[in-house]
Amino acid sequence: MYHNQEGQLSGLLVDFWRKWSEKMDIPIRFKLVPWRATLTMVKGGGADIHSGLYMTPERGAYLDFSDPFYHSRSVLAIYEGYGAACADVYETQRIGYVDKTTEEDFLRQKHPESNGMSFQNETGLIQGLVDGIVGGILVDLPALKLISEGMQPLGEISICENIYERDLHAAVRKGDEDLLELVNVGFAKITQAERETIIGRWFVEEQSDFSFYWRLALFVSLFVLVAFGVFKWSSGRSENKADE
Repeated sequence: MYHNQEGQLSGLLVDFWRKWSEKMDIPIRFKLVPWRATLTMVKGGGADIHSGLYMTPERGAYLDFSDPFYHSRSVLAIYEGYGAACADVYETQRIGYVDKTTEEDFLRQKHPESNGMSFQNETGLIQGLVDGIVGGILVDLPALKLISEGMQPLGEISICENIYERDLHAAVRKGDEDLLELVNVGFAKITQAERETIIGRWFVEEQSDFSFYWRLALFVSLFVLVAFGVFKWSSGRSENKADE
């Protein structure tokens, strides 16, 4: 998620949830916050629903997850402008990741010898790659964008490998069965054609070697991007929260 040139919140998840809102005729209010805050806000009642995250046993201790609504994957990416090579990137380059994510877990478990560096969000992570602070990044593919035309001259961000594929779920605070059912009903109403339209609005695959380009061309300085956002369910019980 990020703010576009008109100052409006945009992104793949935003489009999914706006479609959900349309199907359910329930208004929603988004809150764009750093990744780590998304978990604590839903856990503590500061937001009603997490817009999208991976299911893990640790998160399952305080969240209940919706049915999956999008199949995502995380990748290892390099920026060719600094001579990094996929063949030995784990051994020779510093590897970036967003703090407290499954990408960090992957690096620690599969490549404990690597020199890792954490970032607070994907904006900083991708900027760190382009600036040469890190030689490779582990990132969820929907967050990986072609850096804007405002950052020219540009090299190419290339995908070295998929590190895993996983389903994306919404989540509510543990035990909130009524709200979870509402979330699932809304996503079930989104047709396959509508899902493909949303995804096609953001992605276009250019090459078979997994080099991907986003259709978006915005200045990086305008991105306020986090891994995932959270939103307020603006009906019934949460109207009071929205006014706080």
